[in-house]
Amino acid sequence: MDSITETTRASYEHSAHTYADSTWEYYNFPGLQRDAFNFSESLQTTGPVLDLGCGGGRDANFFASHGHRVIAADISQEMLREARSRIASFRDRKVDFACVDIRQLPFREKIFSGVWASGSLLHVPRADLLPSLRKIAKVLMPGGVAALSMKSGAGEGWEQSGAVSGSRWFTYVDPIAFSNLMRLAGFKSASYQPSGRGTWFLATGCI
Repeated sequence: MDSITETTRASYEHSAHTYADSTWEYYNFPGLQRDAFNFSESLQTTGPVLDLGCGGGRDANFFASHGHRVIAADISQEMLREARSRIASFRDRKVDFACVDIRQLPFREKIFSGVWASGSLLHVPRADLLPSLRKIAKVLMPGGVAALSMKSGAGEGWEQSGAVSGSRWFTYVDPIAFSNLMRLAGFKSASYQPSGRGTWFLATGCI
């Protein structure tokens, strides 16, 4: 694991409970529940959903509540513990958990009907974005959908902010350029829309 990824992972490890508490409710993130619902409704195939960078498990729990089988994946073991404990109280939810690096997905090809990555690719260095997008494209079934939230802007580097104590790497992207990068990675179509949360946007691609 490179130093950028390890430092970012460690920051989430040390702040897992605080972060999960601060992000569990959708009302703190205007428009996000709508985006999650639209993504859920757009899935046309019967495979599971991959919540890539699941954090405290909010979105994995939401997708499971709408009848999807979900793999909640995160690079932080402490985050996975938080997600598992929170979702466990909902006994009807079909969620499995996996510790993964976004850049090295350990899944076979064409297995997921959808991949949801809410703010997780934001922490991937710019040089690794295209290879990571290619891996996401490969694990999607034909007709599968990826919904990836990013922040609009330029540059990348270390930041300290929010409910996480410690440094995290942030990579800002131009929405049009990011959509083009998704097409280059193998998505047949890619588009984006503003989220209603400042500079956040949601890029959606189909295989």
